[in-house]
Amino acid sequence: MTDGRRTVRFAVVIGAMGMLSSTATPAQRDIRYAPINQEKVEALRRDLREMITRARDRVFPALVNIKVITSLYYDGKEEKGQAVGSGTIISPEGYVLTNFHVVDNGKKFRCTLANKKELPATLVGEDPLTDLAVLKLDLSELDESDKPLPAATFGDSDALQIGDTVMAMGSPWALSRSVTLGIVSNTERVLAARDDEAGEMYFDRDQRTGLFNRWIQHDAAINPGNSGGPLVNLKGELVGVNARGMFFGGDMGFAIPSNLAAKVAAELIRHGEVRRSWWGLTLKPIKKTGQKEGVLINSVVQGGPADAAGLRAGDLILAIDGKPVTVWFPEEVPPLLKRMADFPIGANVSVKYRRDDTVQETVVTTRKLKKDRGEEEAFRGWGFVGVDITDHMARQRRLDSTDGVLVDSVRSGSPAQVAEPPLQAEDVIRRIDGKPVPDLASLVKIYRKIMDTKPLPKYVMIEFDRRGRDQLTLLKPKPDDLENPPREVRKAWIGVAVQPVVRKLAKQ
Repeated sequence: MTDGRRTVRFAVVIGAMGMLSSTATPAQRDIRYAPINQEKVEALRRDLREMITRARDRVFPALVNIKVITSLYYDGKEEKGQAVGSGTIISPEGYVLTNFHVVDNGKKFRCTLANKKELPATLVGEDPLTDLAVLKLDLSELDESDKPLPAATFGDSDALQIGDTVMAMGSPWALSRSVTLGIVSNTERVLAARDDEAGEMYFDRDQRTGLFNRWIQHDAAINPGNSGGPLVNLKGELVGVNARGMFFGGDMGFAIPSNLAAKVAAELIRHGEVRRSWWGLTLKPIKKTGQKEGVLINSVVQGGPADAAGLRAGDLILAIDGKPVTVWFPEEVPPLLKRMADFPIGANVSVKYRRDDTVQETVVTTRKLKKDRGEEEAFRGWGFVGVDITDHMARQRRLDSTDGVLVDSVRSGSPAQVAEPPLQAEDVIRRIDGKPVPDLASLVKIYRKIMDTKPLPKYVMIEFDRRGRDQLTLLKPKPDDLENPPREVRKAWIGVAVQPVVRKLAKQ
């Protein structure tokens, strides 16, 4: 029975194939391909190679490799480290455009130029919200023959189209400079979008990024070390700054558009920061809301500019500064957020909105958008890392104010960890020996004064907040010079290597 059924099925399939094949026309069954014109193929290949070579040579001399000495804070201590990345010289004065995450926590920077010369650099400014930063090369160590420095030219990223050929340049895996070729896959990628909503990307719990970015997705291979390097079109123009890659996703790379990068770089060079307006609200596309115009207010920060203007979550914004607004998709949110942030700080902006069935109008007075994350400091003798509390951090943790210092991490076995009760990450230090601690600078001052006391006090009383409850602990300070004691007997070291000298070597 089984063999019979298989035969019937096989016959049915063959019959079906026969019917399908019988529908083809004689012309279709007798296709004749024109012979390939090898001369045209070779000419096209030669022209493309020349175009790529010319484009490469316009930007390649401006490509730099960046080495960063970092100070990282974790496990209650400060650790030195090293990071590498890429960058592009964007002016003969020595300004280098790169990623924020390349220079983040950096203390010293050295850049290797195309001619192999290595120059020190200083940080001009950084903008985590777009993942961009600018360094300044120290040209005093450069010979006159090396001046002026080669600089790349910005292109128009808005002119990019899907399918355009692009090159990614950089120093992958800290190797020497390289070039990879690919095409543009998407010009308006929003990485944090989900369920037709625009989400937020974070470097860590507190630091947001990509807030104003619509990424250029491409398939030119990029790897760790390529970050900060240029994305280049066939005209030899910088059309993007490579920032991210998905190495197990078919070589998907993501670059920050040059039109955004050029404006951010100019602001960083001019002011050392990007000055933006803060509105105190989040937005949501209307695709699944049943609305036909406007953009939905998803949330409003209590006490923020939008709240002060009377706006509420659920209101539908119809116009900003007299210009109609409609946002259907997540890809349309970043340009609107950028437009709102670009208003002068303190500007009075008219907002037309609908609440229920009533159209109303109000005026939002913007404020300065402040940093997401505060400065960090390691308190070695006490064994913890403290962080300045910003407005954003306070909102994230639902704190009443920014007063105090946040405990970021505690070192195992340290005075902070063995105190009773022990300090923990996310505790907020309010007072030390009865003295108020409004911010990190005040804690550093109190700490140094206590640690300079001879002899050290037996205990230090710390008042802190833990999840809304006030608590006290006694911490026994430890001298800084006893930090991280050696795990073996100390030995003398003179830094000289020796080797035996054989007779033949001695004669030479």
